[in-house]
Amino acid sequence: MALVCLDDFRAYAKRHLPKGTWDYFEGGADECATRDDNILAFKRIRLRPRVLKNVSTVDTRTTIQGTEISCPVSIAPTGFHCLAWPDGETSMARGAEAQGVCYVTSMYSTSSLTDIVAAAPSGLRWFQLYMHKDRQLVTELVREVEALGFRVLVLTVDTPVGGKRRADLRNSFGLPAHLSLQIIPEARQVGAGHQLPIADIDPSVCWEDVSWLRSLTRLPIVLKGILTREDAEQAVGRGVQGILVSNHGGRQLDGVLATVGGPRPGGLGEPWPGTFGRFLPAGARAHTHTHTHTFIHSLVFIERLLCAEHCTMCLGSTSRQHIETVQQRAHTRTHNRARTRLCTQSLLANPWPWSCPVSALPWPLFRPCPCPCPVPISTPG
Repeated sequence: MALVCLDDFRAYAKRHLPKGTWDYFEGGADECATRDDNILAFKRIRLRPRVLKNVSTVDTRTTIQGTEISCPVSIAPTGFHCLAWPDGETSMARGAEAQGVCYVTSMYSTSSLTDIVAAAPSGLRWFQLYMHKDRQLVTELVREVEALGFRVLVLTVDTPVGGKRRADLRNSFGLPAHLSLQIIPEARQVGAGHQLPIADIDPSVCWEDVSWLRSLTRLPIVLKGILTREDAEQAVGRGVQGILVSNHGGRQLDGVLATVGGPRPGGLGEPWPGTFGRFLPAGARAHTHTHTHTFIHSLVFIERLLCAEHCTMCLGSTSRQHIETVQQRAHTRTHNRARTRLCTQSLLANPWPWSCPVSALPWPLFRPCPCPCPVPISTPG
């Protein structure tokens, strides 16, 4: 049977991967409430399509940090790809390059940076960084990714300590003997069940370290793991170029907000004052999810792909096809492209606050609803 969507790949992976590996990819922290809510939150949103609009020409291209991509979908950083596919991160890089989207390489990759670059020399690549206790190692990594042509640094800020993933604890999860991490020198250890390097992340990391990283490189910096208006404003003040609104796929702190959802006081459904570019990685597993995301954030980063090049290619092609189908019914092409350009190009072109914030757009992104019924999203008419 053909694999035609991410859920098909998910079911296939569950049947074929070892239990410990599947539990690692699929698991969340503690009771997995946030992991599950990332998906369920989409069920509380409904589209309001407009019809009889001329959409004979559909173009899903957009830009991210000044670089054109084929559609508003890209690949978020995930580690240990070789657990699921022999070519690991190199296969993911090839798939992203083939589909013309951005691939964010994880610091916990099981393929080397040089192999990833060689596999997709023309691909758009960003690098995800944890703040290691050894700042000299951080400096060396930044220099290396600059030299290899990575375009953006993505600093993960929601992991001062590792999340309590019960399935991993029960399974005593670790990399098997034939695999090792290829980017962090201290982690190049082999042996069944070897200790994962979460302990090497600095628990004292704070906003001053963001400023330190800013002084270290000319690359744009995006903070991954922002969930509140207050932290978004702090990020702007520290000179970063964007944020990934993320709860780490529900794998860190259980019980926090889903990254997409209806309006709530102080929640992510309300535009922040002077809103700046926001990208979102959690929960998108269906094609309608990618379309919905473009109304709320500028671009979707997909997590939990099980590292098959074909899965990435399926994601890119079918997402574009579905976006086109919905656009023909909802006339969202103009809205999506204008909003995405606002959230990406303006980051570099305009100082804080933006001269044209999202809150100034002439239609509501949400219609407030006081009850738990689905929350429709308005489209321009």
